[in-house]
Amino acid sequence: MSKKLSSLTVVVRTGILEKAGVSIPEAVDHCDAVMKILSDGHDYSILVPDLGYTALPIISDVLAVYGKYYDAIIVIAKPKGPLGAFLTNVGSLNVLEEITGHPNGFALIFKNTLVKEFIDCKNIAQTVLSSARRILLVPYEAPMHEVAMAVYGKLPYAIVMLVKEPNIVIKFGLVGLFGSIVNASIVTLTLPQAVSINPLIGLPLAVLTGFELSLLFNFILHELWTFKGMKFSSSLFKRLIRLIKYHLSSLTSFITQLIVTYVLVNFFGLYIAYASLIGIALGFIANYVLGVTLAWRKTS
Repeated sequence: MSKKLSSLTVVVRTGILEKAGVSIPEAVDHCDAVMKILSDGHDYSILVPDLGYTALPIISDVLAVYGKYYDAIIVIAKPKGPLGAFLTNVGSLNVLEEITGHPNGFALIFKNTLVKEFIDCKNIAQTVLSSARRILLVPYEAPMHEVAMAVYGKLPYAIVMLVKEPNIVIKFGLVGLFGSIVNASIVTLTLPQAVSINPLIGLPLAVLTGFELSLLFNFILHELWTFKGMKFSSSLFKRLIRLIKYHLSSLTSFITQLIVTYVLVNFFGLYIAYASLIGIALGFIANYVLGVTLAWRKTS
């Protein structure tokens, strides 16, 4: 951000990014932003929600080209493609409208003369726009992860992470693949010995041993690789809590896989190999969703 633009811009904390584990040090609370606007002495001010932070270069160009012709300018997120249009239409957060005066607003640029000394800081956008005689709406092709977070109140956290951090999903899937190999290998190695000791419980014991050891293997890889960049607490207690939660998500995944496979084979007559693949896919989705939202969820 240029020095000139920095002096004009106030990045307003919305609380949206904190839910997704992102923090922008420059962001301030809404009322603090208003106080800065009243005392900065510049001709223009810019209010930007924290999730519109990357739009600042666009905002700089908009101000340079249109600033002298308009009292207020709203930069609006308008992502490309049908998915982006859908995300925009399903409902942006009210907090965006409070800051910019538009439900999909990523910035509000306005002349400081529109702001009075005793303005209610919670209604600054409405006050500015009601006082402005010339208002311009400028579309901004926002990155998809920003649009996803803008509608975070209506999108599950796992989907936000899928859009924002697709590399985590890839790593999660690779760890699951490696874990399946570990599971199958352990069952193959332990099954003959387990059955020879006790034919009745040998098979369940071998399967349980493979499942548990592969789960521990997966958990260690997730801690050291998949979610390393999110900087979760490394204390023994916190890791034990995450391990317990990961057990729950993995058990749910396993049960999902069994139920789906059983239903598809016995009620729909699907070939067992195809039914197993569908069960594994749905089990992975369940494991990912619960793992991200339960065990490794980043909170503010």
